[in-house]
Amino acid sequence: MNKVLLFTLLLALACTSKKLDVTHFTINPEANRSVSISDMITDLQVIPLEMTEGSFMREAAKIVAHEGQLYILDRRSSAIFVFTENGVFLDRIANPIEGPGGIDVIVDFNIGPSGSTVELLSPKGKIVEYDFLNRSYKEILNDFENLVAVANFAIMDEDTRVFYSSRNSRRLLYYSIDKREVVSTQYDKSPIGASKFSFFSPFKEVGNELYFMDPSENSLYIREGAKFELVEQYRFTVGDPIGIEWPQQFEGTSTFSSFLEENALYYPMTSFRYTDQICGFSVAHEGSENISFITTRDSGNWIRLDIPYNERVVPFLSSDGDYFWGVILDANLVQEIFSQSLLDKYGIHTPDEVDDTYEANPVLFKYRLSIP
Repeated sequence: MNKVLLFTLLLALACTSKKLDVTHFTINPEANRSVSISDMITDLQVIPLEMTEGSFMREAAKIVAHEGQLYILDRRSSAIFVFTENGVFLDRIANPIEGPGGIDVIVDFNIGPSGSTVELLSPKGKIVEYDFLNRSYKEILNDFENLVAVANFAIMDEDTRVFYSSRNSRRLLYYSIDKREVVSTQYDKSPIGASKFSFFSPFKEVGNELYFMDPSENSLYIREGAKFELVEQYRFTVGDPIGIEWPQQFEGTSTFSSFLEENALYYPMTSFRYTDQICGFSVAHEGSENISFITTRDSGNWIRLDIPYNERVVPFLSSDGDYFWGVILDANLVQEIFSQSLLDKYGIHTPDEVDDTYEANPVLFKYRLSIP
């Protein structure tokens, strides 16, 4: 065999067999001290989103900051809403029409590789590309047979998209746009019943790194070459979902909720993000209460973050450098969630009563935490 070819093969085998060190975090929810979020914040911006007939939103499931603008996914409206960093409404991205460029349901989105497009994902295995300049829609992928019930995706490179699917099994599907096929799969695990809490987007790009967080097993993976490798696992001393004997199937949502309550489970993780120094996540407890925890990345000492009306707040929707992005689903709750002294400190003024013309008035908040 040619020596150059042999060396190449050996190098490829060495790379594919590379295993990363896994860090294990143990959280004792009964022993962790609880601190008010207002006492931990060292910088706060509250950004009400302008509400008009064109910008009416029901939820904020994902947020991406791109070139001074905020792109927010509302899955219930199947639309991406675009605002300035101050919350002024700019545009609504949606194309619920019949035909190749149409997309009736949007469950996830990403800014395209060129930075001048946004890719919209349908759960039916379809990606439609929206061009910012031309304000046009173009179908770039449509494979319902192989990409059925996909919930989220990330861009690996110009050609490859990785999809997260939870139908029949929880899997990562690597799809080549050029070849029009699934080129490989990874992480094939049994599905778990549906929760009333919405899963956050499990993919997160930080600089040149791409992460995947499994919300069912609280495990963090990082892209290594063409695959994801496990790097961190989060386990609870009580009520941990790993090791529990799950039923083969649940008859309905109520039965599943009862199972979570009976076993006092911390499941599922509902939001998770890193800043440069702090890790923060929220998890549902007993299928009802939403609880948040934070730690510094080097200590592993966990603090329970006390957030009023936690079922109406997503504290770790995204992150950017030292800052977290969160969303409050009702603007009337701003003064209930943050102390008046904190709002006064950062010059944040909220109206006594928010116009209730619309069903919901989401408010973004960008903040920095400090752990003493």
